[in-house]
Parts: sequence; C-alpha cells; structure tokens
Amino acid sequence: MGFGSGIEVGRPLVIGDVIELEIEGIGVLRNRIVAPRVRKIRNRFRIYKRYVCADVDGKSEFIIDDYPDVTRSRLADIWKLAETPARDSATGRVDQGNEPFEHEAPANGSVFRCVTIDPADVLPTARLLPSLSPARRKLFVDMIQDLHRTIGTHHIPAEQDLMKHMSMHRTDSLNLFVCLEGFPTTLNDDDEVHLQPGDAFVQLGSMHGWDLSGDKAAFIGGLLIDADRGSLTQLERPAAPKPGSRPGRFKRYVSATFRSSDKPAGRSGVLFDDFSPNEAEIHDESGKVVGWAGDIWRTSAGKADISGREDTVTGAMRDRPGRNGITFRMVELLPHCRLPTSPERVNYYSVIRGQLRAISEGRTIVAGRAEHIVQLKSRMLLRIRPTRRCCSLSS
Repeated sequence: MGFGSGIEVGRPLVIGDVIELEIEGIGVLRNRIVAPRVRKIRNRFRIYKRYVCADVDGKSEFIIDDYPDVTRSRLADIWKLAETPARDSATGRVDQGNEPFEHEAPANGSVFRCVTIDPADVLPTARLLPSLSPARRKLFVDMIQDLHRTIGTHHIPAEQDLMKHMSMHRTDSLNLFVCLEGFPTTLNDDDEVHLQPGDAFVQLGSMHGWDLSGDKAAFIGGLLIDADRGSLTQLERPAAPKPGSRPGRFKRYVSATFRSSDKPAGRSGVLFDDFSPNEAEIHDESGKVVGWAGDIWRTSAGKADISGREDTVTGAMRDRPGRNGITFRMVELLPHCRLPTSPERVNYYSVIRGQLRAISEGRTIVAGRAEHIVQLKSRMLLRIRPTRRCCSLSS
C-alpha cells in the first residue's frame, strides 16, 4: 500500500494536495483536497441588527427584523444584490443576507457587509512573519492561503504580501466602508490609518488588512462592489496624499495602488486624506435646514472603476446616483427632523450615533448605533431622534 504523491512527511496538508491510496486488487485511488464551503452560524453575538423594508402587495413593510447569520470569524452580509441594476434581489422574496458566504462581491453586483475586528482574533504574531524561521513562516503562509481559497478570494496573497501583516489581501472590488464603533486600523503596504467612528474609507481594489488600536472590538460596515479589474492602475506616488477638500464634518481616506520597483503588482497606500469635497446643508420639502451631508465616493457603471485617476466626487450632491451607479454619502441630521427617501432605488443606512426612526406604511422601527436599515425600492420616511449621524449608500 502506497501513500504520498509527493506529500512531505510531517507537513500539514493544504488545499490542492493530492493523496494517493493504492489498494491491492483495486488499484490507485486519488483524492484532491478541495476548499470547503464557508458555513454560517446563528448570530448568538447579537451584532449587526438589520431592518429590511420592501414592497408587499403595494404597501411598504419591514419584512426582516433580526440579526443575520455570521461566519465563525463574525463576518455578516446585511444584504446582497446579485445584479446591476437591482431586480430580483431587491424584492425581498429571498433573504439575501443569509445566502452562503463568498468573500468577493457577486459578478456585476454588490454586497453590504459588516466586519468585527476583535482583540481575540488579532494574533500577536500577525506582524512577526519576517522574524520566523523559513519552515515556520511557510506553515503560516500555507494556512492563510488555504483560508483565502476556502472563502473564495480571487487573488491568493503571496508571502511577500503577508510580510507586513498576516491579514493583508485584496479583492476584485471597490470597497466603501465606514467605521461604526471602536478604533480599527486599516493597513496598506506603505502606510496605515487609525480610524474612529464616523470615518469613511474607500479601497480601490488595493492590498489591505486590518488591525486594532486598543483592547476593545471595532465594527466596520459598507459595500463591496464588483470592479472592472482592467481599470486597476498603478499610479505615480505623490509626495504626500492629495490634500483635497477643506476640513469638514465627514472625514475620508481613499487607498489606491502605486507603482513600485520591488513589487510588480504595485504597493497600496493612501491617495486621499481629506473630507467630503461637497459637504452642504440639506433641506426638507419646505426648505427647512434638517442637517448636513457630503459624498465620499461615486460610481457610474455596473462594474466599478478602481483606477483612482481622479476624484469621483465633483460638483454638488445629486438627488440620485447616475444610471447603474452608487453614491456613498455621509449624513448628519438635526434632532426631531424628518427626511423623505426615494422608493425608486435600493438604499442602505448605517447608524453611527444616536437613533434613526424609519417609518414604513406598515410600522415604525428605531435603529440604534451600529444597526442597519435596508430600503428595497419601497416607501419610507426617516425621523431623527437625538442625536444623529448615519451613512447612506444608494444604488
């Protein structure tokens, strides 16, 4: 009886390895180790509360009021759009938040995702890969690469990518995120940004990872949008991040990929470190000032452009995204004000501070800090309870 196919004795098996088993009278049986599907579990952590509003027989109603299932590392999908423009996945007939987990955004679609960065999950060895022996380093790299194969990451990080931090990776997506709670650190190849609640950050298909400042868990949420990978551009690195807009209410960071002599795929770093370029007062139907808003990033096609050649936020805020586009907007509303919303598109709202009262034709809900509202082409009115900041994603 033989065993092996080149498998090293004492080495852990990895995805892609082939095991041969020779049985007398039968022959050689070969089995390849394949990536298992990522299973979700019930959300016993009671995080990522979501409310989903949809049209039911011509009347808007909150059809989901729960905590979505999570992976064992506490990733959760609040909602997923499998197509652009949104059609079947915007009806609410299928709970898109509890579909099987895939790391990448759906082809020509998007996923609204929440992530926990927990002290228990941040390994003390995550930054120590360069100091490990070659054998031990390979063991860690193999484990991380298998993890990414399991969750369906298109680009498996190489050892060079992981030398800064073992969480480093990239996806074929434009990532539009906001810090909801805590103090996470977003990592690039060449720099890192310490975030606080309300900070918005955009990743243009760039290499990135996560770490934590302090000993309390941090929560981030936002949209992964399927990107046109052919649009990825290695930019010339400026002397410093572009200063962009004047100081304002809505902080943003944008990361891109820069040309590098030591890394053919380029190195990630901060492109913009500024505030929303078009922050302005917003008014209700009577003209009364109800708060402030500012765009963080915009897309204008089904597959997002991730070139970073120019700032996509130019000119004043618009009433609606462009055709097949998405607007990532931060909103700060005054207490006791009301704000109409559009029933013609899909809107996501994440509460950063205070409480947000959402009124459908069926009932009223109140979303608190780090909770989320999904509006699936249905009629809904927002009222603000003291006090008041949220981010809005419209498609």
